[in-house]
Amino acid sequence: MSNERNIVVLKGVKTEYFRLQGKPHPNYNKDGTEWSSNFILNKTHLKQLKEAGCGRAYIKKNDDGEQYFKFTKRGELQDGSEGKPPTVNDRFRKPWAPNVLVGNGSTADIVVTFNEMSRGPNKGELKPFVLETAVKELVEYNVEGGIDYDSEYEEETTDTASDKTEPAEAPDFDDEDEWEDA
Repeated sequence: MSNERNIVVLKGVKTEYFRLQGKPHPNYNKDGTEWSSNFILNKTHLKQLKEAGCGRAYIKKNDDGEQYFKFTKRGELQDGSEGKPPTVNDRFRKPWAPNVLVGNGSTADIVVTFNEMSRGPNKGELKPFVLETAVKELVEYNVEGGIDYDSEYEEETTDTASDKTEPAEAPDFDDEDEWEDA
């Protein structure tokens, strides 16, 4: 590959599992850390990537049939020093507020370049690498721990014996066999 780098700007890319903010998270193999995000691509994005020479091996399909590429950036460099976090900005090119988490379905413009793979099964292929992300439309991610809360507190007005449910009798766990059956 020549020293000339292809750079592509993809506009209006949907994000999924956006973890490009703050400290890097443990990677899949739990042997290092990384920042990562999936970028969901439309037909125009796919055409731009193909024209730039992007390797087909890096374009995947999610469960909804949408095509995407996964961007990862190591948290530690090969020499052991800390990696520089990815550049994430708002629509005015100001650094993204780290306390505002980006949820699935947010849209962003991304600047992509390509790295030629020098080893492995994709040797010679061009792997997409995101230089900059500008979040354009935010779907805020709210951490709720999977609990579905009511929107308002509603006090019960009826308190009759028929509305009450007796708590289940607690099992006696003195015997090991009962513990396994419970």
